Amino acid sequence: MLSPAYDLLPVNVIMPEDQEEFALTMRGKKKNLRRNDFFIFAENAGISRKAAENMIRKMISLLPKWMKQIHESLLPQDMKDTLIQLIETRAARLDS
Repeated sequence: MLSPAYDLLPVNVIMPEDQEEFALTMRGKKKNLRRNDFFIFAENAGISRKAAENMIRKMISLLPKWMKQIHESLLPQDMKDTLIQLIETRAARLDS
């Protein structure tokens, strides 16, 4: 049951050689997932498109809080920078 939560970890920050973005596949992909991939996944999971849109919108609205937490974290500055770039890149895919 917890295996999907594994994909929430930004492993690429500590292992940049790992080019995959997800440990588990979504629609047969482990990287370069787009907004539509999540809508199709939601539909297959019985989640309405409207609910999925609201979830994505909520997540995007929380970006400033995430950035603040990253800046206040005890991570080394290079990891902070990498994590911020990673989150911004992935969020941009969902917001388009």
